[in-house]
Amino acid sequence: VSDKAQESETTATTTTTSAAENADRGSNGKDGDDNCQQITFKPIVELQEVDVESGHENEKHVGEFEVVKLYRWGKDVTSDLGWKTRASNTKIMFYQNAETGKVRIVCRENVTSKLRLNQLVTMNFGAIEQKTPKQLQWKAIDCTIAEEDDKEGFCMFAAKFKESETAEEFSNLWTKCAQNNAVNNNNNSS
Repeated sequence: VSDKAQESETTATTTTTSAAENADRGSNGKDGDDNCQQITFKPIVELQEVDVESGHENEKHVGEFEVVKLYRWGKDVTSDLGWKTRASNTKIMFYQNAETGKVRIVCRENVTSKLRLNQLVTMNFGAIEQKTPKQLQWKAIDCTIAEEDDKEGFCMFAAKFKESETAEEFSNLWTKCAQNNAVNNNNNSS
């Protein structure tokens, strides 16, 4: 019995050593083959770091609000009208232009930073409406959807907030900024 135990230990050791040697030599067992353990990727083109303008250099940050969802009213892929999601778990930011004094709101997609909302705050199309304690709705002309629709960017928007207090603060700032823009619009036209 002890001779068989010694024989099986020897066989197991030989098999293990043989597998390790094959791994060192490569997948087909030949010496000198690349076994993908020491690969170095070198860039084809060297890129230099460049400063990119954000578009907010001439603006003052007035406020920002976290939103759960940002929607717009429009046609879906089947041409049915309905609320379409523009962004999720992101922020709507208010910026005031240093030269004109006008305020716009901007929203970028959380992960990709794609511009999802870019519009002047105005009451030309009506005041902001509270649909639920956490959801607001307004109408505006938006630069980000001007190419998508035949209405030159005019659309209804809705934002859903985590808390009703945030929705109320957003509504108050939106109304204040819309009044500011109306005054600045009158001052700029005279």
